[in-house]
Amino acid sequence: MTRPGWWILSSFLCLTLVLGCAKGEGEEDRFAPAEIHGVWTTSNPTYADRSFEIRAQDLVFDTGEEGIVVYPIISVRRESTQEGVDFEIDHQGLDGGTFTFTFSFTFDPTAGSIVFRNQPQMTWLRASPGG
Repeated sequence: MTRPGWWILSSFLCLTLVLGCAKGEGEEDRFAPAEIHGVWTTSNPTYADRSFEIRAQDLVFDTGEEGIVVYPIISVRRESTQEGVDFEIDHQGLDGGTFTFTFSFTFDPTAGSIVFRNQPQMTWLRASPGG
């Protein structure tokens, strides 16, 4: 004789497992997706000697005269919007800390551009593909 409560509990656990493993909009990932990999530059003269590169596991910032800084990616969140795809990339800081608010941008797949939320007037274009 089977108990009805066991069937309900096992069904709930299976559903929770399936939904927990499924990847959907707005969920976290550990790696940056290939669609945003590459070296990005802007025509804005203030940032003429600067660029950034998005790799699968790292963010690389060329800060001009100060040199190049590499930050390991901790997590990536994405959400589709009318403007494109909003990304938030959490990365480890130089001191081992985690920056959770400094690298947020919208990727426009149609234009192939990135716009930072804190600099909406400036557009960054892919200078070379990455990997």
